[in-house]
Amino acid sequence: MVKEKTTRIKPLLMDQRFVAGVGNIYAQEALFKAAIRPTRPGVRITKIEAGSLFTALRETLLSAIEHRDPPAEIIATRFGQSGSAQDLHAVYQRGGKPCLICQTILLATKVSGRGPSIAALPALIP
Repeated sequence: MVKEKTTRIKPLLMDQRFVAGVGNIYAQEALFKAAIRPTRPGVRITKIEAGSLFTALRETLLSAIEHRDPPAEIIATRFGQSGSAQDLHAVYQRGGKPCLICQTILLATKVSGRGPSIAALPALIP
C-alpha cells in the first residue's frame, strides 16, 4: 500500500485515513528507528524498509503507552502524573543537538507544514 503513494512518508504516516494513531512525534521517532528520511516518497520505500518501519512504529507506540505518553502533558494535567516517554525521544525536539547514535548534528526541517522533522545519520539514511 505504501508503494502506491507518491506522498512523502512522514505526512503519509500522520494521515489518519492511512494509519490511525500516528502523530508528528511518533512518526519522527519511528522513521528515525527505521533509518528512513521523512521526506522520501512512499513509492521509494522498499518492502524491507516497510517491514522495518512497521516494526519501528509498533515499538514506538508500545513504548509511548508503556511510558504514559499519549501525550505526556495531558496525562500530567488530568491525573497528576507526568509521563516519561519524552525522555526516550531520540530525535523529537533535538534539532541542532548531536545524534545519540553517531554524534552527527541533527537537522530540523519542516515536512508538509508540520515540523520540525529531524534528519540524522546522513550517510546511513537514504
